[in-house]
Amino acid sequence: MWKLLILSMLMISAFTMQTKYIDQNKVIEQHNIYRKELGIPLLQFSQECADFAQKWAEKLAKNDKGLIHSKQEKFGENIFWKSKASNETEIIDAWAEEKKYFSNRKRKYNSKNGHYTQMIWENTKLIGTGMAISKDGSEYWVCTYYPPGNWIGEKAYK
Repeated sequence: MWKLLILSMLMISAFTMQTKYIDQNKVIEQHNIYRKELGIPLLQFSQECADFAQKWAEKLAKNDKGLIHSKQEKFGENIFWKSKASNETEIIDAWAEEKKYFSNRKRKYNSKNGHYTQMIWENTKLIGTGMAISKDGSEYWVCTYYPPGNWIGEKAYK
């Protein structure tokens, strides 16, 4: 009986997705530092965005095959992977480093600044973040934005 109970507990823990606390306020504050620089409206928290981001982060961590966008169209999305522990400030600042490749002329496809552009897309109002840890300890972070941005042919802000 005890062996069966212990075996059951081990099996349950083997299939449990690892996560850690995300300070949503810190994520929002860090995004808003970059938005304040441009004088554009600040982002607010969305539970719907956070729930979607968490589910997608868990799927990425479970599959552990790299950074793959969710292909849904309701939210904008930034994704981040690191082989060891990270934090809210580090991921936002990594995306913001793309600022050096950004121009606010009408958007053309540019693979070097899409994360930053989504962060500072003026019409985006809401954000939520999720994170999950894969079996090897890698972290998958996802931020979802509503409404989405990064539209080709449009400016990020006025």
